[in-house]
Amino acid sequence: MNTRKQHLKPWISITVAAIIFVFCALNPLWLLEYRVGDAVHQRSRNVNSEIVIFGIDEYTVSQLGPLHNCDVQLVVEAIDILNSHMVYKPSVIAVSNINNQPFQNINNVVFGSHDVIMNRDGVIREVILTNAFAVTIAEMHTGQSAADITGGRNTSIIPYVGEPDTFYRHSFVDIFSDAFDPSQFANKIVLIGPTDMANNFAIPISHGTTMYGIEIQANVLQMLLEGRFVQHVSETTSILIIVLILLLGMLIGQFLDIYASLAIYVATGIGYCILAMRMFDQGYMLPLLLPLTVLALIGIYQFAYHNIQLSAERIRIRASFKKYLDPKLADSLISDRSIDTEAVGKKREIAVLFADVRGFTQMAESLRETPELVVEILNDFLELTTTSVFTNGGSVDKFIGDATMAVFNGFAPQNDYIYSAVKTAWDILQKAEEVSAPIKNHLGINLAFGIGVHCGEAIVGNLGPPFRKDYTAIGDMVNVAQRLESNASRSEILISKDVYDALVGRIEAESVGEMLLKGKSESVEVFALQGFV
Repeated sequence: MNTRKQHLKPWISITVAAIIFVFCALNPLWLLEYRVGDAVHQRSRNVNSEIVIFGIDEYTVSQLGPLHNCDVQLVVEAIDILNSHMVYKPSVIAVSNINNQPFQNINNVVFGSHDVIMNRDGVIREVILTNAFAVTIAEMHTGQSAADITGGRNTSIIPYVGEPDTFYRHSFVDIFSDAFDPSQFANKIVLIGPTDMANNFAIPISHGTTMYGIEIQANVLQMLLEGRFVQHVSETTSILIIVLILLLGMLIGQFLDIYASLAIYVATGIGYCILAMRMFDQGYMLPLLLPLTVLALIGIYQFAYHNIQLSAERIRIRASFKKYLDPKLADSLISDRSIDTEAVGKKREIAVLFADVRGFTQMAESLRETPELVVEILNDFLELTTTSVFTNGGSVDKFIGDATMAVFNGFAPQNDYIYSAVKTAWDILQKAEEVSAPIKNHLGINLAFGIGVHCGEAIVGNLGPPFRKDYTAIGDMVNVAQRLESNASRSEILISKDVYDALVGRIEAESVGEMLLKGKSESVEVFALQGFV
């Protein structure tokens, strides 16, 4: 990625982080947050056998008639029966939604109503502990003060014991049965309250089934007896968690590659879930869905940014490659990732071809009054060389005036690259007469090619500053190929001994002796290509 793009990404990341933060502030996922918290944190456990429910249910009403706040005689009788044994009495008899006036002097009876909090989705998840009905029951049962029982907490999330009807429930009318034995409830907490449709409430663990209010009180009471309190962390803490995840997530994406970043995001999400569950066991409820959503959004952003950059880079690469390679081959190699546009200064074994138009300079001089014709003719010859190079899988390195430099096994990997280079030279020579014939007929100018081919190790790569890179090959072997071309006569292909030795038995070539090439201290043996076997 170039420097400009590296400087641009932090600003994009800051903008995306701000958008995500606003999203969190609006909290459109509040309902899902409740649902996820319910699914993760509400876990069934054993019921406290000290808590017993006597429900004023439909069967009771059918047998005894409806019980109203002003008609409490049956409740008085029930309490008398429960307390009838001189020794084995309930620890507490708690009556819900009944007027307490007739029972002022009974020391194990307590009256009250539900002190629960209904969340915005209509589900009861929390209880108010200040002067709560269940706290009063726990005080009477344990002999402890409310402050000792609640630890000074004002509210708590209710950790439900289980689904509706988890607590063992009797019908209120059973108390009046001749077979009823009050001693069975000695030292227990007896809860009496309505269990009809008017007292049903949605709870987080019920999966759609409602729970009677008196059983919700039983769950709160077990929470108090176990000391299993759970509170939401403060809003400030929740905001700090979101901000911390945003900052770390964006920094990780800025400095690490996409796959390492995504792995860290996944690991962080799993770790946060484990932390949230541990904190719940310690009495604190962390926001769960929103932080995980933030991590997911950061991951989506980083992945999208990476792919957009990759697509832009591929477009740039494709445009760059098509300057050197046959477009279809370039597309194939890009898809297969067989080529590396950022390769700088790598050593590779390659073959280099130089093809120069003989007689072009004289022709350009004679046609200086018609430059457009000169350009047209030159383009015809460069099209010929380019087509021949592409056909044989090579890459066009550059045009130097009327000369073409081609590289084989450079940009595009090739197996038989030396043969491809020589075959390209032969194709150019064979087709040159077809291109030059109209020029000779109309202008009387005879153009031809002189070609040189050499192979060996060179430094290849996409060289140059970021704003002007070109793929090329540099090294002594490139100079040798150019010197061979300079010494080639019209319609002649000169190849080095290295090329000849690599293709012995596959080509026909004739030694033209030793040549002292410009820039070389020693002469080298050179061959003229005659054809193919």
